[in-house]
Amino acid sequence: MKRCRLVRLALLVYALALVSFMFFGLGRVEQRSSFQDSLEIYSIPPWFPKMPSDAWRIWIFSVGDLAAFMPLGALIPASLSQAWRKYWKCLLLFLAGIAALELLQMMSLLGSFDVEDILVNTMGFSAGSAAWKFARRGKNVKKQLLLWCVAAFVLIWVCIGAAEAVNGILG
Repeated sequence: MKRCRLVRLALLVYALALVSFMFFGLGRVEQRSSFQDSLEIYSIPPWFPKMPSDAWRIWIFSVGDLAAFMPLGALIPASLSQAWRKYWKCLLLFLAGIAALELLQMMSLLGSFDVEDILVNTMGFSAGSAAWKFARRGKNVKKQLLLWCVAAFVLIWVCIGAAEAVNGILG
């Protein structure tokens, strides 16, 4: 019971930090003058940069976006009752939350509603969830955390490779 409370507290603190960053990070305190959205998927971030210049900065931001949502893939199911821990239930809960936040970003003029962002965030959540399932094999919390970190690192590269493959097909 005590462990569940700690996990819920960690989820709350992490979620508040993410929301704060989504709304006020990267100079977003300046409001836009109109609603902005991006409803089309041109490519699946995070792709490997093909040119020098600013492409690396955008790539690092995209990989950071992917990695930032990975802990939610572990914290959300770990904080729920056994009946709600199924991946699809957690995914629907996550998608509802991230879509609401993206919409709120657009409505507050502090960001845009971006489908590619939702896709990258969902990739991060899903990779974090897979890492959590793998890490639960550990015998204690320290071992589980180590296994989660290793699996998360590997899965970041799997996501990048998958994005590259799909982007290659999309042309």
